[in-house]
Amino acid sequence: MMAALDRAPDDTFLVANYAQFLDATGKSEEAIEQAEKFCALLPDLAWTHCYLAALLAKTGRSAEVRERLEMALEIRSDFTQARHALNEIQLRRRLMGL
Repeated sequence: MMAALDRAPDDTFLVANYAQFLDATGKSEEAIEQAEKFCALLPDLAWTHCYLAALLAKTGRSAEVRERLEMALEIRSDFTQARHALNEIQLRRRLMGL
């Protein structure tokens, strides 16, 4: 897959699939790097930011998760998945007294 990405680094299908592969094989940081590229290639699609938020959540980077979910909602305010995830984060923060 790396050879294909070297030949076509802007191929969103390849970048997204590689990020998923890396995530599935436990390479979280590398998956996040690919997901960041995916967001850069498709910055106006809310679900790219939500996907990156999900990967960031696996590594405990809650501030970045919130930021990406908020970006997703700025792009598409009716994006239910992002809204629910952000509400859950906010509820946890309130319950923890933060």
